[in-house]
Amino acid sequence: MQSRWTVATATRAGRERGLGVARNTGTGRARARGVWRAFAAAYGAAVVAFLLLPDGATARALCFSALGLAAAAAAALGSRRSGMPAAWRWLAFGVACNAAGGLVETIFAPDAYPSIADVFYLGLYPGFIIGLTLMISRYREERFVTSFLDAAVIAVGLGLLSWVFLIHPLAADVDVRLIERATSMVYPIADIVLLAQVIRLALVSSLRTPATRVVFASVTAFLAMDTAWAVLNQIGVEPSPLGSKLLQALSLVAYGLVGVGALLPAAAEKPGTESRAAPRMSRLLLVALTLAALTAPAILLAQSLAGGVTDGVAIAACAAAMYLLVIARMSGLLRQVGRQATRLGELALEDELTGLPNRRALMLELGRRCEQAARTGSYLAVSVIDLDHFKRFNDEFGHVAGDRLLAEVASAWRERLRRQDVLARYGGEEFVVVMPDTDLESATVAVEALRRVVPEGQTCSAGVATWRHADSSGDLIARADAAMYSAKKLGRDRAVAEPDPRPHAPLPWPRAGA
Repeated sequence: MQSRWTVATATRAGRERGLGVARNTGTGRARARGVWRAFAAAYGAAVVAFLLLPDGATARALCFSALGLAAAAAAALGSRRSGMPAAWRWLAFGVACNAAGGLVETIFAPDAYPSIADVFYLGLYPGFIIGLTLMISRYREERFVTSFLDAAVIAVGLGLLSWVFLIHPLAADVDVRLIERATSMVYPIADIVLLAQVIRLALVSSLRTPATRVVFASVTAFLAMDTAWAVLNQIGVEPSPLGSKLLQALSLVAYGLVGVGALLPAAAEKPGTESRAAPRMSRLLLVALTLAALTAPAILLAQSLAGGVTDGVAIAACAAAMYLLVIARMSGLLRQVGRQATRLGELALEDELTGLPNRRALMLELGRRCEQAARTGSYLAVSVIDLDHFKRFNDEFGHVAGDRLLAEVASAWRERLRRQDVLARYGGEEFVVVMPDTDLESATVAVEALRRVVPEGQTCSAGVATWRHADSSGDLIARADAAMYSAKKLGRDRAVAEPDPRPHAPLPWPRAGA
């Protein structure tokens, strides 16, 4: 046996080790905060310097690519201590590919389109889409499927807009080579898929961590830049040198946010996967879903008023897809409402602390058993059991201990009752046992067995009564309760049975589980 000195020394050593771990953890977090702040400050200063560069194409391309690759390196470095390393590495891969695209275009194909540079530019999409998918997969929640449907609704609506204003005009331009048209169409399609994934991330994670918020901001900035370029190209406007720099700076901001997100201390934490409360549809999401659902009829109306419907097939396909998605979403909502209604029904009949039927459930069940006894002439016994001096136990050990005692009592008694018996919590420290096909003597024997297994060395007082002709459930409970109070007056820690109105040979009492 260890001496007190040995135990005290071990305890003190363990406490000191715990303090050491806490200090090390605090130091690590402080160091992590210093790293991402230093990177953010240096990177921000570099973006400002990029805006001040002269308009030389090569210098700008070199600086742009260097900054993007630096952000990718920061994300790769941060992924080593991240709770989602693979996700951050894919994001870093996407940033590195896109950032290198400008340098490849400047050096190898400054005037060619499409070129090898487009392979690098497009490399951002698989990197970001896979990275976001890995982040989403860590949040296994009830909203996982609904987020997919919500994102799909918004993506289909925006996809129709993209088709009408960007993709279809490119596809119909016969003056442009097929390879150019195909390459130009890939970008908006990939943007729609990427947008759907970032919407899913926002819906599934609720942007609970700084890391997910930073990723959301990064993808939003990138999509805003890409949309601006696409709109300018579509309307035939060449951005000024300053405008071009600002759009490139927006890309650099998107790259830098990925690096910052991976270096944040919160990125090292694994996202929670616990089940949460059913998600509520926010007003912003409801507005977005409504606008997306109205996209097809709005475009159809606009083209009809303009003199001719030019995108009828696309509009019909969008409307059909939207209809199916909304049906699937409504089906999910109905199932969710059904599950909640079932659970509410269970909670209305279940005692939250012990898991036993509550008073309402008891009276419903006892009423059915009384009706059965009246029809068949069978025996029905009821016992009201009250824990002795429960208030004193609460005062001495606390309400938490009292709650634990009630739960342990319920568990111990359930194991010793038959399957057809009903054990319910009547209120406070009072319990009721309903024993069908049981005479008074057998019921008393059963209750005495329950009295012997009360945990924590506590005692209980019980009263036992049997059903009489024309008794209501309330009458039967009242007589058992009166017998229980007789046990209290006789000194507690005993079971008292009322006089048996039908003397007979006692029925055998099956063992628990019979």
